[in-house]
Amino acid sequence: SSQFGSALMMVAPLLSGGLTVRLEGELVSAPYLTLTARVMQAFGVEPERLDARRWRIPPGRYRGRSYTVEGDWSAAAFVLVAGRLAGVAFRCPNCPDDSAQADRRIVDILAGLDSDAEHHISLRDAPDLLPAVTIAALCARGSTRIADVRHARVKECDRIAVLARELRKLGAAIEEFDDGLGIVPGPLHADTTLDPEDDHRMAMAFGVLSLRYPGLSVANPAC
Repeated sequence: SSQFGSALMMVAPLLSGGLTVRLEGELVSAPYLTLTARVMQAFGVEPERLDARRWRIPPGRYRGRSYTVEGDWSAAAFVLVAGRLAGVAFRCPNCPDDSAQADRRIVDILAGLDSDAEHHISLRDAPDLLPAVTIAALCARGSTRIADVRHARVKECDRIAVLARELRKLGAAIEEFDDGLGIVPGPLHADTTLDPEDDHRMAMAFGVLSLRYPGLSVANPAC
């Protein structure tokens, strides 16, 4: 998880000898560490990327300052997909195009779904886009294969399994793979309730889909 890597990077300057963080295993969600390093630099600490798998953070001191936090592309993805389903053009002006957030890819992904071709989307570096992209793919023109996102199985729920199971209740043509989903768009029957398994991104995705299918409801939307 990049969150553990970010935590180690942020505490590293307070250690007497600093810290070298080495990533092992399958390299996923790496852009989140780049984002962490940028914010640390803004507060006076200089992480150094030694190579693809190692960061060196020297000892130092953070300096307080005024700082504007940029908009969250992960949350914006749901707004952009909602606009797509409702036929409304949304902009997210506080989400910069040059952001280190990997989820900024949602703009290009949605544009690509406008073609009739078979779509292949790797979410290795942007696993939080899986729910929003799945909903967009259900309402796209061509079929979609979402891949390289096995790590979505160990989020707040097994997001691959829950998306496949719940959306099949609507008659969706979804194939579950170890590392993602295969989706063939088509008409759905939506007079049913979907269970997000207490995962906020599942509830958000199902809620967005209800813009197209208002008979759909979400169990425990308060999650």
